[in-house]
Amino acid sequence: MSVSLSTDLTDPSAVPYFLWDEPLTVAEFRRRLTTSAPAEQIRLLAKLLREARDQIELGDDLVPPGDVSTEELRLYLADLIARLAHIAFPE
Repeated sequence: MSVSLSTDLTDPSAVPYFLWDEPLTVAEFRRRLTTSAPAEQIRLLAKLLREARDQIELGDDLVPPGDVSTEELRLYLADLIARLAHIAFPE
Protein backbone atom coordinates (compact mmCIF):
# COMPACT_ATOMS: atom_id res chain seq x y z
CA MET A 1 0.00 0.00 0.00
CA SER A 2 1.37 3.40 -1.02
CA VAL A 3 1.03 6.34 1.34
CA SER A 4 1.27 9.96 0.23
CA LEU A 5 3.92 11.71 2.35
CA SER A 6 3.75 15.39 3.21
CA THR A 7 5.96 18.24 4.39
CA ASP A 8 2.88 20.00 5.83
CA LEU A 9 3.23 19.41 9.57
CA THR A 10 0.17 21.57 10.30
CA ASP A 11 -2.28 19.10 8.73
CA PRO A 12 -3.31 16.58 11.42
CA SER A 13 -4.30 14.00 8.80
CA ALA A 14 -1.05 14.24 6.80
CA VAL A 15 1.66 11.58 7.03
CA PRO A 16 4.98 13.42 7.55
CA TYR A 17 7.80 12.72 5.11
CA PHE A 18 10.07 11.55 7.95
CA LEU A 19 7.67 8.71 8.79
CA TRP A 20 8.04 7.01 5.41
CA ASP A 21 8.82 3.69 7.12
CA GLU A 22 6.11 3.95 9.80
CA PRO A 23 3.18 5.89 8.37
CA LEU A 24 1.56 7.80 11.24
CA THR A 25 -0.48 10.93 10.83
CA VAL A 26 0.73 14.21 12.31
CA ALA A 27 -2.02 13.91 14.93
CA GLU A 28 -0.94 10.39 15.92
CA PHE A 29 2.73 11.39 15.97
CA ARG A 30 1.95 14.33 18.29
CA ARG A 31 -0.19 12.12 20.52
CA ARG A 32 2.56 9.55 20.84
CA LEU A 33 5.14 12.23 21.59
CA THR A 34 3.10 13.40 24.55
CA THR A 35 1.71 10.12 25.87
CA SER A 36 4.37 7.48 25.18
CA ALA A 37 7.14 6.28 27.44
CA PRO A 38 10.39 8.27 27.18
CA ALA A 39 12.08 5.53 25.12
CA GLU A 40 9.31 5.68 22.54
CA GLN A 41 9.45 9.48 22.48
CA ILE A 42 13.17 9.32 21.77
CA ARG A 43 12.64 6.71 19.03
CA LEU A 44 10.04 8.89 17.33
CA LEU A 45 12.16 12.04 17.60
CA ALA A 46 15.08 10.09 16.14
CA LYS A 47 12.92 9.44 13.07
CA LEU A 48 12.30 13.17 12.79
CA LEU A 49 15.99 14.03 13.15
CA ARG A 50 17.02 11.25 10.77
CA GLU A 51 15.22 13.02 7.94
CA ALA A 52 15.46 16.60 9.22
CA ARG A 53 15.21 19.25 6.55
CA ASP A 54 17.15 22.49 6.54
CA GLN A 55 14.13 24.34 7.93
CA ILE A 56 14.64 22.67 11.33
CA GLU A 57 17.36 24.63 13.12
CA LEU A 58 18.41 23.27 16.48
CA GLY A 59 20.69 26.08 17.65
CA ASP A 60 23.56 25.98 20.10
CA ASP A 61 21.24 25.88 23.10
CA LEU A 62 20.20 22.33 22.19
CA VAL A 63 23.75 20.97 22.41
CA PRO A 64 24.15 18.70 25.47
CA PRO A 65 25.95 20.25 28.43
CA GLY A 66 29.37 18.95 29.59
CA ASP A 67 29.61 17.34 33.05
CA VAL A 68 26.12 16.53 34.29
CA SER A 69 24.62 14.16 36.82
CA THR A 70 22.18 11.44 35.81
CA GLU A 71 19.26 13.50 37.11
CA GLU A 72 20.44 16.61 35.26
CA LEU A 73 20.79 14.56 32.08
CA ARG A 74 17.28 13.17 32.51
CA LEU A 75 15.89 16.67 32.94
CA TYR A 76 17.93 17.93 29.99
CA LEU A 77 16.64 15.15 27.73
CA ALA A 78 13.04 15.77 28.81
CA ASP A 79 13.47 19.45 27.97
CA LEU A 80 15.15 18.60 24.66
CA ILE A 81 12.27 16.30 23.68
CA ALA A 82 9.74 19.03 24.46
CA ARG A 83 11.71 21.65 22.52
CA LEU A 84 12.24 19.40 19.49
CA ALA A 85 8.54 18.59 19.44
CA HIS A 86 7.83 22.34 19.47
CA ILE A 87 10.28 22.91 16.61
CA ALA A 88 8.70 20.13 14.58
CA PHE A 89 5.14 21.18 15.41
CA PRO A 90 5.00 24.89 16.25
CA GLU A 91 1.64 26.07 17.42
